[in-house]
Amino acid sequence: VLNDTRDHSHPKARLVGLFLSVLIVVNVLAMIFETVPEIENKYHLSLAIFELFSVTIFIVEYLLRVWSIGENPKYAGLG
Repeated sequence: VLNDTRDHSHPKARLVGLFLSVLIVVNVLAMIFETVPEIENKYHLSLAIFELFSVTIFIVEYLLRVWSIGENPKYAGLG
């Protein structure tokens, strides 16, 4: 599901793609908020926790893509 870059018709692939897209946009907003001293001071802990959550999700997503690459016949046996 995560490794299928050509066919996004699978509901799970579309859901994962949408979730990651929203997470990227929210990350950009969080980074913008971190540049405003009043917001950063007030929500520092929340922003830091969100950043840790986001990085964890992106790392897991990347590792799942690397792990699942063997399912694609084009790359089978390379690892």
